[in-house]
Amino acid sequence: MIIAIAIDGSQIQVGCSQTGEYIQHSTCFTTPISQRIVVTKCIDAIVDLIGRSEVESIAVVCSGTINNQKGTIVDPREMDWRNLRISKPLQERFDCQIILEQNTLAAGLAEARLGVATSHRLVCYMQISARLTTALLLDKLPLPNQVLSDGGAQIIQAGSNESTFDQLSSTQAIKKAYGDNLGILDNHAWQLIAKDLSLGIHNIAAIVQPDCFVIGGELALYYKQCIKPLRKELQIQDSKSFVPIIVRAQFIDLSPLVGAMLIATGALE
Repeated sequence: MIIAIAIDGSQIQVGCSQTGEYIQHSTCFTTPISQRIVVTKCIDAIVDLIGRSEVESIAVVCSGTINNQKGTIVDPREMDWRNLRISKPLQERFDCQIILEQNTLAAGLAEARLGVATSHRLVCYMQISARLTTALLLDKLPLPNQVLSDGGAQIIQAGSNESTFDQLSSTQAIKKAYGDNLGILDNHAWQLIAKDLSLGIHNIAAIVQPDCFVIGGELALYYKQCIKPLRKELQIQDSKSFVPIIVRAQFIDLSPLVGAMLIATGALE
């Protein structure tokens, strides 16, 4: 069996496959506040899915800083964890290869290889959830030295103030400004959200000119509400230059898990 694990601030998803071509079975559980029980709960979830079947490889994807050599999640962006040792205990329990990678890269890989961006050569995947990050992929592989790989950290001008893209357009920032229930926001609110979002997309488009932007993460659930005002804002900003194609992620919140499965089968080798 091949195992994929995707960790974010709200839930941990675990999937399995005999061939790695698609996820056959999956489960999820709420992300623990304490890091002490994370590995145990992941192991329990794997066993519940596969029973006594042998495991060939496991890919774990997570936000924030990771250390592949030590097999640790150093500083996940959305959780109050530090230096979580995850690779070694999984390797000891299942006697298999463990691959640790960032979830935005995994999600971008899923959309470029299997999802909405398969026909595009240079893809910018935007994971817009509690935090905002990006991944650039060329010919269905992540660029080794990515320009603006952490797109949410870019400094942009918003009126008279300087902010980061993350501070303006992550769903955490949007909820802080407009309330937790994004589904009830009116058109005016989405116009303001689109204006902020367009600033960061404009910066990336001006530098690398991707064939398309893929919007994933929590904001992808509200794609229909934000796409028209977003395209309008980009046309205003880029009327004489590059206007990017923008699409919604096909797998939405499952993109990191699908990408983790691809990585577990050797997609990055």
